[in-house]
Amino acid sequence: MVPSSASEMVQDLQAHPPLHNTTTATSPPPPCTGRSCPWWPYSSSKDFTSNAALILAILFSALFIALALNAAIRYFIRRRETTQEDNDVEAGEQEGGMKVVFSPGMKVGEKETTECAICLSEFAQGDVIRVLDKCNHGFHYQCVQKWLVSHSSCPTCRANCK
Repeated sequence: MVPSSASEMVQDLQAHPPLHNTTTATSPPPPCTGRSCPWWPYSSSKDFTSNAALILAILFSALFIALALNAAIRYFIRRRETTQEDNDVEAGEQEGGMKVVFSPGMKVGEKETTECAICLSEFAQGDVIRVLDKCNHGFHYQCVQKWLVSHSSCPTCRANCK
């Protein structure tokens, strides 16, 4: 019910007094002492400083551990990849093929080839070339080694090299 006049408002206030006395000054709350105070963890700047220092130390420790773990994982992944590549290259070297040193005018395979079909760069004097046994096609040694790791055929004619 909403009072419509001033006299009704006065009667309503007399019937339902406010919960706290607004006319008298209120006393300040008792000071916080000891652990009974709800603001105990934050009651002293000395405690706050030590708490902040502890939190920062924990965060920096967690950061250091995360970075160390990341470095260790990356190290082991790279080590495993290097070991696999070395094994694959050794397996590729066991397959047939002749290594020769390129010189201008040299005939590689059936015709005079002047470029590597894998990297598409021309052979330069002194480049090491591998000529495949089955088809007599020639490629840069490093290019064909990488190719044979993932393929079992000649890059030019697709003849089986294994």
